[in-house]
Amino acid sequence: MAAGCCISDGSILVINIQSSLYNEADRGVFTVNLGRYLPDMAKEMEREVHDKPKTHECHARIRIGKLLPGIETDYWWQVDELSNLDALAAELKEAVILHGLAWFESPDSMP
Repeated sequence: MAAGCCISDGSILVINIQSSLYNEADRGVFTVNLGRYLPDMAKEMEREVHDKPKTHECHARIRIGKLLPGIETDYWWQVDELSNLDALAAELKEAVILHGLAWFESPDSMP
């Protein structure tokens, strides 16, 4: 699942929720990928220009776990029948708003 939006400089910002290949019916894990796609850069590089790019097509990308305080590697949220979905949603929302959106605004997200 990916969502994208254009901003005034022509960039397309991508937020992607990636599930694990090893998820099962009653439990699973997922992470969040962030990316910035620059249509003008794709044209300059003589590459196909996408209006709905996938994360791997972005010119700058990062997994949100690398932005979370106290976490130096990848981070995957776990979901099962015992999960508190309201708490999980609040944690995910906070990660994206506080850390994901800050990355989009930083020079690190510009290739």
